[in-house]
Amino acid sequence: MKMNLSVQEKQFKLEQTFNKRIKAAQSFEEREQLYQEAYDGLFNYLLSADDSQTVETNTKGHLPGDVAYFKSFLQESQDILDIGCGFGGVSIYLAHNGFHVTAIDISGRLIDINKKKWAMEENVSFIQMSGCQLKFGDESFDGAFSCDMIEHLHPEDVRLHFRETSRVLKPRKRYVVMTPHALTGPHDSTRCVTDRSQGPQGGHQKEWSFRELSELALDSGFTKVFSTITYLPKLKLLTVPISVKIMVEKLAYQTSGTSRQWIIKNFRLDPLWIICVK
Repeated sequence: MKMNLSVQEKQFKLEQTFNKRIKAAQSFEEREQLYQEAYDGLFNYLLSADDSQTVETNTKGHLPGDVAYFKSFLQESQDILDIGCGFGGVSIYLAHNGFHVTAIDISGRLIDINKKKWAMEENVSFIQMSGCQLKFGDESFDGAFSCDMIEHLHPEDVRLHFRETSRVLKPRKRYVVMTPHALTGPHDSTRCVTDRSQGPQGGHQKEWSFRELSELALDSGFTKVFSTITYLPKLKLLTVPISVKIMVEKLAYQTSGTSRQWIIKNFRLDPLWIICVK
């Protein structure tokens, strides 16, 4: 079920306004206030403009395979941090599969919704909190993940986010990241306007490549980054060093048309998945 075009256009205008304000902000503190203002305002608008089921589908519509992917790399973990939990669907799935999940989001509006919607659920707690200022002690969690969150941060704040996430993870534990790849973007509400040549201009501050994001993670407290590719004969996932994904990514950037699409699909370039090890 898709939102009608007028709602999409209004959403883009709202997001574009905050995109410009966040880019123009002179400090992290100023951007932090704008993040909260932007997403409280956005979800208030969407919930008033459309039914909640449609809004949830358009803001956190992850496939079951995506959720299972998270679980496969956190299978040895118990206390998990969900950063930018949205409507909480992934957190609830993991809570149902033996994890204790602490789910945070910058939007107090979303946290209020989740606390009411999932009030009867066990093994999950919802807290309003920034993903760049984690109010937890060092080495508090056995694992962390984020779905479609990093692209909403100003690029200068992503480094701080990685540092904070590394700090709250126990040694040798993993942070699993899913974010749309810049190669196939823009993926935000910019898609509903004609000119996409300038990249994301709506809710996404920056869409990333494997090279960019893995280098940033390694420079911000993580010791290793890897990803996966599809093993074509059996369509199974193979774990590979991040250097393999960067090499394939470079090839995709050098091609176009059906050749590029084949590479993107068969080597799992989009969405962008990385697993960061502390």
